[in-house]
Amino acid sequence: MKMLAIARFSCVLALVLNSTFSWAESIDITAVFTPDPRNPGNTKFINTTPDTGHCLNIACAAGRHSLAPKIKTLPADIKANAADLRQSALFKMPTEIKNVTIVSADGQTQQLGFQIVGAGARLQFNKSVGAISGGGHADIWVGGSWLYAGAGGCSGTGYSRLSTTFYSFFWGVGPPANCGRISRFDLEDFRYENFTFIYQLITPNPLSMKSGVYRGQLDLSVGPGGDLDFGDVMLPDDDRLTLNFILEVSHVLQVAFPAGSQHLALVPQGGWQQWLERGRRPEKLSAVQNFSLWSSMPFKMLLQCQYSVGNQCALENEVGHQVAVDTRVTLPPGFSTYMAGGPVKDLPLSSSTPTVIDVTQYMDNARGSLDFAIDRDGVEKMIVHAGSRYKGDVTVIWDGDIP
Repeated sequence: MKMLAIARFSCVLALVLNSTFSWAESIDITAVFTPDPRNPGNTKFINTTPDTGHCLNIACAAGRHSLAPKIKTLPADIKANAADLRQSALFKMPTEIKNVTIVSADGQTQQLGFQIVGAGARLQFNKSVGAISGGGHADIWVGGSWLYAGAGGCSGTGYSRLSTTFYSFFWGVGPPANCGRISRFDLEDFRYENFTFIYQLITPNPLSMKSGVYRGQLDLSVGPGGDLDFGDVMLPDDDRLTLNFILEVSHVLQVAFPAGSQHLALVPQGGWQQWLERGRRPEKLSAVQNFSLWSSMPFKMLLQCQYSVGNQCALENEVGHQVAVDTRVTLPPGFSTYMAGGPVKDLPLSSSTPTVIDVTQYMDNARGSLDFAIDRDGVEKMIVHAGSRYKGDVTVIWDGDIP
């Protein structure tokens, strides 16, 4: 008889959360790059992040966007005429470029820059400014209205919205961005609300990036001594703001050949007849195949051969004799040899070592050529087998997957 001992416990887990406890806010910032045939020289990402905050009210400069995190400060009591701005209404922003490493799914890395260039908020009072100062908003603060930034590296933008109990402002920020005001009066339950900032992205060159999605993260500390610092009295309801960067690169690599390009005949210059009439051996046999190319990314070219001689493709006759075919590519300006930066003119292709080609801009419907040739030594060996037919498949591969 099997004996079972079962003990049932009823557990109660009590979680006590402090009222100031908060979860870090997380905001996605997205950007995409897709080649534009109308602007082939463009190497800029398009920021696709919806604007929130300031840029919804005021048109922002090209390349600049705004966010409105939910961060606000807790109601605080500010003493009049504080000796230190940190004991009054500090508004300090980071102005340096924050570098973020973005990584693709296959481990490719790039550097992205993020910079705050402007910021603002709403000053919220618990009573009318008249009841506080006996006058207007400007009378509350040493240095006057928040319309003007004053010292500390900030600059006024001319933006303000106000009522008897609040004042909204927006400043440009520059180093050291240690800005704010000292109150002339005691303020009770004073707080910052509707925080917003303008930022810009310094993006990598997408032409040097592989297609895919790149992700990175930046944590901005919030609070005394942090990236977003409102002083020692104005304490935030959150201690961190997380920015998630998602950049998508969608490259183009397309090759098109004229109809009937699958079959090529290698012949002497001027055709066979003149050589037969003169009784001379041709110096070489050759064929040229033109093509069109659309590319916004570096790529490698490689040969795949039915028959091979060394790292070259070859043709073979009925008795198995083979002769090497020299295969070369020529591309217009805008393409260059990878790293070296030289022109792509009669660049040899190989079946063993990829030939890597770079682009300096999006190339739309560029015209290139493939040159196939059998040199003098090869022709001499073929004549020994006069009357036979040489043939073989030469496959040219364009591959955008570069390590």
